[in-house]
Amino acid sequence: MVIKGEGKIDEQSFQGKVIDGVTKLAKKYNIPLMAVGGDLTMNDQELKNHGIKAVQFLVNHYGSVKETMKSAKIGIKEVTQILSSEFSK
Repeated sequence: MVIKGEGKIDEQSFQGKVIDGVTKLAKKYNIPLMAVGGDLTMNDQELKNHGIKAVQFLVNHYGSVKETMKSAKIGIKEVTQILSSEFSK
């Protein structure tokens, strides 16, 4: 399993940015890819089309950008644990 972090996951993320390359490698080697982001503007189907099996984003977790920025360090740990538990189901 690969968990990739990204500040904001949107269509631009898949136009040559690091996450674009990671999704292609994960697909090539049939490795499940999960993503953690600060914010997200894509729906589940769009993410699945890019090979992302599950995603958690901090703004959804905390409710606002302001709270996300204050709690980012612990938030990344929390949402990564959520992704790990989703994968193990």
